[in-house]
Amino acid sequence: MKDYRPVILLLLALFPLFANGQSSSENQTDSTETAEKSVRLFALPLAFYNPETRFGFGAAGVAAFNFKKSLASDRASQVQLGFAYTLNKQLLFYLPYQIFTPGERFTFSGEIGYYKYFFYYYGNGHEAIDNPEETYNVNFPRFRFRGLYQAYQRNFVGLQYWYDDFQNLEVEPGGILDLEKPLGVGGGAISGAGPIFIRDTRDNVFSPVKGEYVEIGALFCGNWSGSAYNYNKLVIDARKYIGLHEKSILALQYYGEFNSGNAPFYQLAQLGGNKRLRGYIEGRLRDNHYMMLQAELRQHLFWRIGMTAFVAWGGVANEISDFNAKESVVAVGLGLRVLLLKEDRINVRFDVGYGENLNFYLTVTEAF
Repeated sequence: MKDYRPVILLLLALFPLFANGQSSSENQTDSTETAEKSVRLFALPLAFYNPETRFGFGAAGVAAFNFKKSLASDRASQVQLGFAYTLNKQLLFYLPYQIFTPGERFTFSGEIGYYKYFFYYYGNGHEAIDNPEETYNVNFPRFRFRGLYQAYQRNFVGLQYWYDDFQNLEVEPGGILDLEKPLGVGGGAISGAGPIFIRDTRDNVFSPVKGEYVEIGALFCGNWSGSAYNYNKLVIDARKYIGLHEKSILALQYYGEFNSGNAPFYQLAQLGGNKRLRGYIEGRLRDNHYMMLQAELRQHLFWRIGMTAFVAWGGVANEISDFNAKESVVAVGLGLRVLLLKEDRINVRFDVGYGENLNFYLTVTEAF
């Protein structure tokens, strides 16, 4: 099996993006309006490397602004425009956005993008843990939208919409995808909408010290929405942050993803990645259902330096009743933190996670 551990992942900037990005859990009863509309523009270079892409190069432009009648406690709205090209001939074009109306009564966020990329695939189900890796190439436009209304004291309700169209999907001859031909191997669009609820009492969105975050969202995909596949998806993400004392924080997370109907293999729940079960490649296991628990102890050491220790447990299953401890996996790891922007509590994150292999992660902001 190839060694697909990242060697270097260097993200140059994107850091000014978070200027004035205070948490919505700060005092939102402040009636002071900003004196005038404020717009801040940034142009930033991008460079990164990992085995999946080799070297990649690009640039990003960011516009951060507040509306004229925004409250002093409102977070800044942000619109980004970025692109990157890798030596593996991968193309990434993306335009993410997050808009806060005055008083953060309404929030609109999402992404418009186009990607020419390849992903790893090992098979479906827990038995894929014994399979070798293969890759598949695909081009896809992406559109994501989420509209939320703050109904009551940091409780938000709204609607979300997803659209991806997997085009020109190419598989390895003689590989699992070629031989077994799981649903979705021919590509096709997924399009779905559904309700979403969020409760967010975190004191900071980037590196919380206290509070909680709960997200429950559903997607219904079918012919009625223009989807090539008929299936439903439910995602539950619950996090809790506990200040043990002045310099120590315990972060806890439960994540569950549940699919019913006929989801293509590229929309099944996928285990692994740089946020959940670090130490496993994203997509190392995939199936209809996925549940994970993780805990992370975050300790400030001195100056802007901190460290973390984390452990995670999870697994996938075809049916919810099939979950069992024998078919679960565990990952553990240590991390180093360097505080980059003190006001917004944004860290550079370097993690070493051990699961199936020893994997390295270098990025910004916490895993959860």
